[in-house]
Amino acid sequence: MFKIFFHIFIFILISYMALRAGSEIELQVKFKLDSAEQLLNKYDKNCIALTNSALKLSESANYEQGIAQAKMLLGTAYKNFGFYDLAISYLDVSLKLFEKIGNQADIAENLRSLGEAYRAAANRKLSIAVLKKALGIFTIINDRAGLARTYNRLAAVYYELYYEEPKENIDRIKILADTVQFYLNSSDDISKAIELKDIIISNYTILGGFHSFFTGNDSSLYYLNIGLDLCVKYNSYSDYPLLLMNISRIQLYKKDYKATLETIQKALEMSEKNNVIIYKKLCFETMYFCYRAMGQYEKAFNCADSVRNLENTLFSQDLNTKSSIIQSNYENEKKSDLLLAEKQRTIYTIVAASFILVFLSIIILILRKTNKKQFSINEELADLNNKLNEKKEELEIANHTKDKFFSIIAHDLRSPFNALLLLTSTLRTEYEELTKDELKEYIIGVDDTAKNISKLLGNLLEWSHIQRGKITFNPENIQLKLVTDQSIEIVRQQCEAKDIQLEHNVPDNLYVFADLNMVFTIMRNLISNAGKFTKRGGKITVSAMEADKFIKIEIKDSGIGMSQEKILKLFKIDEKISTLGTENEPSTGLGLILCHEFITKNNGSILVTSEEGIGTTFAVLLPKVEG
Repeated sequence: MFKIFFHIFIFILISYMALRAGSEIELQVKFKLDSAEQLLNKYDKNCIALTNSALKLSESANYEQGIAQAKMLLGTAYKNFGFYDLAISYLDVSLKLFEKIGNQADIAENLRSLGEAYRAAANRKLSIAVLKKALGIFTIINDRAGLARTYNRLAAVYYELYYEEPKENIDRIKILADTVQFYLNSSDDISKAIELKDIIISNYTILGGFHSFFTGNDSSLYYLNIGLDLCVKYNSYSDYPLLLMNISRIQLYKKDYKATLETIQKALEMSEKNNVIIYKKLCFETMYFCYRAMGQYEKAFNCADSVRNLENTLFSQDLNTKSSIIQSNYENEKKSDLLLAEKQRTIYTIVAASFILVFLSIIILILRKTNKKQFSINEELADLNNKLNEKKEELEIANHTKDKFFSIIAHDLRSPFNALLLLTSTLRTEYEELTKDELKEYIIGVDDTAKNISKLLGNLLEWSHIQRGKITFNPENIQLKLVTDQSIEIVRQQCEAKDIQLEHNVPDNLYVFADLNMVFTIMRNLISNAGKFTKRGGKITVSAMEADKFIKIEIKDSGIGMSQEKILKLFKIDEKISTLGTENEPSTGLGLILCHEFITKNNGSILVTSEEGIGTTFAVLLPKVEG
């Protein structure tokens, strides 16, 4: 009897000691992983050694949660330092461990990291699938921070797809653009509501690049500078060098070499401070192109030499990292042999504990089976939810566009029709009392109003045909001067009535490959618009030149100009812009939207630069005829 009580006492004592030791190990692992994560946020590669230490400690105690968390952090670290295959390998392993444990929050976070690793490795199809899976789980568990971060990464993936999509795939480009905007808006709404500062900044970084394709570099700079201001405001500088590098590239494109060097130097200083080698390499590449463009070839050569040295450093670090992993694996195997010997010496304890373990295993198996079934149901619900969200997005976009279309019709037709009705009513009721000159004035008013209504209806009809894919697109070789001359003749009377000087310098030998009717509509609308917003006695200049694979057409006026805020709204159907001309000529803004649609249809682009009180320049790029 004494022996039985003695064995029970020994078993309880061993179990207590094991639990206490396990608890202490868990605390040590948590401390090491928290410290490693702080180092990773500072791009300090010492985080890898510290995480490996936590991994070894977890493995020695068979602490599955610690093993899974350490491997996920290693995967995230290797992704941040550019070792994408290695990152994916670790994240795949940690995902399986988390699925085995069954914690939905950890699974979702691991999926988000894995999706980002696939994006970094340019496997975008798999990235989207994994990120949407993470999104589904974050939705179920109502993790708003997880949702904001995942929306942000989906916006990044779709932005890359949008950037790489050939320009001729107009419909696909529109879908991608709408998708990017949807995910950015979704991320921004949540991150601002819960003050997720790093994601707010990241959203502006993506927005800066995204808008450069719509309204030109000026609007891109606007959003990138907001991102810089937020970095300072929130004291969060992880995206700061990247924002500076993007700004410097725009400055380089605009040939503002002094500003380019000042901006990229700031980015380089911060990259050197944080020792982010890939950022330093990108900085020296921008400096190389800048010095080369300036003709300072010795400085350009020095920058190129720095790029090569940094590439060698990255390669060496890659080798060292992989060598350390091999060494770590060897040590783990060696440690496993020692642990096996230790287990053999403590076989009595293991046998004693096995009875309880069997009982607990049965309970765990039942719980895990139930949990897996629940997870499977959750996955199906998440997939259905994603499909519903996608359909909802499409319907919202379609309804939004339709509502704005009808809003324009209702608002912009009401005023001219009311004016027309007033004129005709006056003619009808007061005809006998009106003098000959007054009759003439009323008839001219009716004629002008009818022409404005006809023009507006024509633009509305053409725009609706584009949206429904009803307009025939027939690109051909077009002599630009011929179209320009015809367009100028149509608006010449309008300009002469305001004493506007109309100059055009389009060489005979410039040909574009585009749809003739669309190009004619573009030129007529842009020149007519310039006439509306140029004061009496002003000047309009139409010019054209070759620009790489495109013909660049510029319509420049000395008119009233416009603000940056108005420029950002010019080509959006959901933004209302109705500005009267300098002599109260009506304008709905629909003509510019039509121009943007036609330019995009012809694989071109449009950029607007303006200064209030000075004038506006519309620059249109259309594909030139090859050969």
